[in-house]
Amino acid sequence: MHNAPSVSYPVGRSAFLARVMLAGWLGALAVTALSWPSDAPLWRSVLAVFSLVLPAVLGWRFWQRLPRGGQLRWDGQNWHSPSAPDQPAVLYVQLDGQRHMLVRLQPLVNSAAAPARRVWQLFGAKGTEWLWLEATGDPDRWPDLRRAAFARSARVSPTAADSP
Repeated sequence: MHNAPSVSYPVGRSAFLARVMLAGWLGALAVTALSWPSDAPLWRSVLAVFSLVLPAVLGWRFWQRLPRGGQLRWDGQNWHSPSAPDQPAVLYVQLDGQRHMLVRLQPLVNSAAAPARRVWQLFGAKGTEWLWLEATGDPDRWPDLRRAAFARSARVSPTAADSP
């Protein structure tokens, strides 16, 4: 399918995602605590604390940046984020779990000038928006959203290549 039909899909923070993130962090804490030797040198202690605090801080920052609600919209040509509905964007599927998707929206004006592979863009480039989408948000429109997300025209917009 070359052009997917227009679709509007509700987005917001997910209790499922919160549980998965918390379970992952608590699992790492448990493994660290259970495998910790009593006579560990100071540098190992500092490294262990850092390896637990850094993911917690990054996870909290990611959670805070997720939109609390709104509509992700595909108009047949471009994506429009819930936070900037008038700004066209390019959607990149970062993780596909069939019933859950982690997507990144890059504003169309920035997508050609700033390659998506740069690490600093993945974690908060200006205008970059991350969304966690779930089939439970609107089960009837989930297949339409997936078709639009994976449609060829949804990934590479002709205007994105022409932008300065």
